[in-house]
Amino acid sequence: MVKDVMERLVPELSDEFARTMGTVQTLGELRQLIREQLEKQKAKATDAEVRQQLVDELITRHPFEVPYGMVERELHSMVETIRYRLAAQNMTLEQAGVREETFKQQNRDRAERSARANLLLERLAAEQRLVVSDEELEEGLLQSAEELNRPIDKVKDFYAKNNLIEPLRRQLLEDKVVKLLLDQALITEVPPDPPGETKKNEETP
Repeated sequence: MVKDVMERLVPELSDEFARTMGTVQTLGELRQLIREQLEKQKAKATDAEVRQQLVDELITRHPFEVPYGMVERELHSMVETIRYRLAAQNMTLEQAGVREETFKQQNRDRAERSARANLLLERLAAEQRLVVSDEELEEGLLQSAEELNRPIDKVKDFYAKNNLIEPLRRQLLEDKVVKLLLDQALITEVPPDPPGETKKNEETP
């Protein structure tokens, strides 16, 4: 004996439905918006893959020991980034099951590799006289706010309190270097020992 009949209601694809999305007025505009978003996601994924291949090649060509203190700062930056993204979802590290010390232990190799890449890209930036303006830094903060759907003033406050402004500036600078290298379709040779005097001044474990 049938006691109940459940009918799945699927909204009709129409201009009226498109307007419920809040940013478009017609079904055609909605389809175009979705198509553009998919294309952007695909392009972003491709760019990330190419960037990683380029950085991997730089690291392979220029092996060197990374200062301990620099790796520690990279790990701190990684933890704070996760903390902030979780905070945007009203969660803490503990609630997400992330133990800071365990995370650092598991990601030390990744942090060391990232620090090595940072040094190489910073050296190339200096050679090419590339800088990040205050306006570009502002754009980077705004992009972060948009991605996390957080007020820009809250994002700035968090970045400032957790000493993440300079790491963001370095990231934007590295993006410029990668774009330059990709535009030139080559990898520039970097002089040996990129850390220079920095390495001598870093703390040792």
